[in-house]
Parts: sequence; C-alpha cells; structure tokens
Amino acid sequence: MVEHFSQERGKPTAKNFDFYRREIRRIRKEESKDAARMFDSLLVELSGKIDAAKDLGSVSVAADHLALMARIYALRGMLTRREASLSEAIALDGNCEMANLQMGDHHYDIGFRTQSEDDARANLTKAVRFFQRVYETAGTNGAVNQSAFKLAKCHELLGNNHRVMELKNFLLENVSDAGLLDQIRNLGSRP
Repeated sequence: MVEHFSQERGKPTAKNFDFYRREIRRIRKEESKDAARMFDSLLVELSGKIDAAKDLGSVSVAADHLALMARIYALRGMLTRREASLSEAIALDGNCEMANLQMGDHHYDIGFRTQSEDDARANLTKAVRFFQRVYETAGTNGAVNQSAFKLAKCHELLGNNHRVMELKNFLLENVSDAGLLDQIRNLGSRP
C-alpha cells in the first residue's frame, strides 16, 4: 500500500481508510435526516480516492476504498451498486479482505432470503468461496475469526456439519469475547 500518495484531511492513506470507516459508522449511528446527503458526500470523496489510487497503480488502496463505497451503497439500499463496487474491488485485488467479506455477506443474505432451494444453495456456495478466501489469506486474527464464523454459518445452512464442527472448534480456541462465544457454542445446533 502506498502510504503518502494522497493527503485527505491531513492524514496518510492508511489513516484515511480508518477515517472513512469511522465516518460511515458515525453517520449510520446518528440516524440524521441528512444521512443520505452525508453518505453521498463520502461517496464523492471516495470516488476521488479510488481514481487517484488507480492512477498511481495502488490497486489494493483502490480496492479497499471501493469496499467502503460498497458499504455505503448497502446502507443506502443500493444493492446492485454494492455488488458492482465489490466486483470491481475483487477484480483489482482478489485478496481484499473487506470486499471479500462483504461479497460473502451479500450472497449469504440472498441465499438466506431466497425462496428457491437451488438459488439458496448456489448463493450460499458463493458466500463460502468469498469467506474461505479471507479465512485463508487474512492478515489479521480478527478477519480470520470473522470469516471462520461466517463460513461456519454458511456450512450449517448447507448441511456440512463436519465442516461446521471444525470451524467451531477453531473459533472456540481463538476467540475470547464472551458474547461471541455464546454464538459460537450454538453453531451446529440447528436441526
């Protein structure tokens, strides 16, 4: 990642990413009547960041920022734009953790809500592919644990009980958060 190619609000790029994540979270929690306008402003800023990163050949920075845009699109209910942003992010950097996690979530949500059993299975299988990529390549324990939990949920719905138990055991050894541990212990208890 290029650290100094852009100075938005006086912060290096890596810090910008965190700044935008915090801004998205803040706007979402505020529930302001101006939230849509504030999200649109962030989309414009992020678009500029993405273009600058691409111009400099920083595909991982561009992919991270595309994933942030996708998060805003999801919050705004623009699921087609979300999927397009995530597809572009993954095309730029196939190992972008945030994009792969969100694309997995996208297919999980569709698979969980669809009426057709075949469509549900197809979308859950796609979700597994994206979560598995993060599980295998993530650079942080948090991303590995998050993807392992999501993988376990998908495998549970797909009826892959052996894989659910493997992931459950992995998570029980690696997660210390009490609230999450309760959810992990419940994995594999679906009839």
